[in-house]
Amino acid sequence: MCGIATIWNRKNIPVKKEEINKMVNSLVHRGPDAKNVIIKHNIGFGHTRLKIIDPTERANQPFTDGKDILIFNGEIFNFKIIKNDLKKKTILSIAKQEL
Repeated sequence: MCGIATIWNRKNIPVKKEEINKMVNSLVHRGPDAKNVIIKHNIGFGHTRLKIIDPTERANQPFTDGKDILIFNGEIFNFKIIKNDLKKKTILSIAKQEL
């Protein structure tokens, strides 16, 4: 089980880190293994994590590529099948581009 916290200030006022941290700290019982906060101006995202399938740090959330942010709470039980399907599609896509 994980914990998710979000603040969105619709008045476009920057979110204060201590506000979202307070929310995240109240969720530590749901995910004691890791916690993180990302703030993008007037939106704050927080996550606490219970490590179940992937015990590595790379699975800590929120995920971001510098532009987009993703938080997920749940388990994908058929992740190995999905991963293999995506690999096949990627390989086929690369092969088609090379033709």
